[in-house]
Amino acid sequence: MMKMRWLVLQALVFSISAIGGAPASAGVVVGATSVTASAGIPSGYSSPTSVNNLIDQSGLTANYVSGVTDFASFTSTTVASYSCCFPELGGVAGPVSGSYVDFALNNPTTIGAIVMWNQSGAASLQTFNLLGSNGGPFSLLGTFTMVDGGSPAQVFHFSAGVFQEFRVQILTNFGYEGGTIWNETAFEGVSAVPEPSTWAMMILGFAGVGFMTYRRRNQAAALAA
Repeated sequence: MMKMRWLVLQALVFSISAIGGAPASAGVVVGATSVTASAGIPSGYSSPTSVNNLIDQSGLTANYVSGVTDFASFTSTTVASYSCCFPELGGVAGPVSGSYVDFALNNPTTIGAIVMWNQSGAASLQTFNLLGSNGGPFSLLGTFTMVDGGSPAQVFHFSAGVFQEFRVQILTNFGYEGGTIWNETAFEGVSAVPEPSTWAMMILGFAGVGFMTYRRRNQAAALAA
């Protein structure tokens, strides 16, 4: 009996710890509510172009609802719809290295990836550092490389955490010295979902509790008889 109780207790502890350590699952598209840049738009681009175009969905073939639209399906089917210098582009003026763009979310949110749509040409974003913050100093989440002419979505994953602000710190573009331009930016909001093995341990744990309760009731009934 003591052995059975010990096994059940171990199953419960394991299932609870498994829930807490469940990996982040694919989630929903989360859009930034505001964006700022270290400098203005590169000269030579049309005047309607602004850094806000990086979050207004003006350069995409479909629109998302922040916090609702499925991230995986949206990023696999939505491409950039733009032509060089049209007003859907946004970015930051040079010098290239050290320039940055900050994206603010509406609330602290668990985020596990950034998705970006690039443009074609020498001014398009190539390599960048991604930094995140939740009210404190920025911390480095990773260094990533984009493809030139990236009409499809380009998704970059990092260790999921709670963030309210991100910084895209530009390292290189494809050769334009006046600044860096790309199309759209959004994020993946994720949540912890137990894997099948975790569900199995949970069921085992709860079944064990039920079995112990059943045995205890039977013993009590036998003693009372």
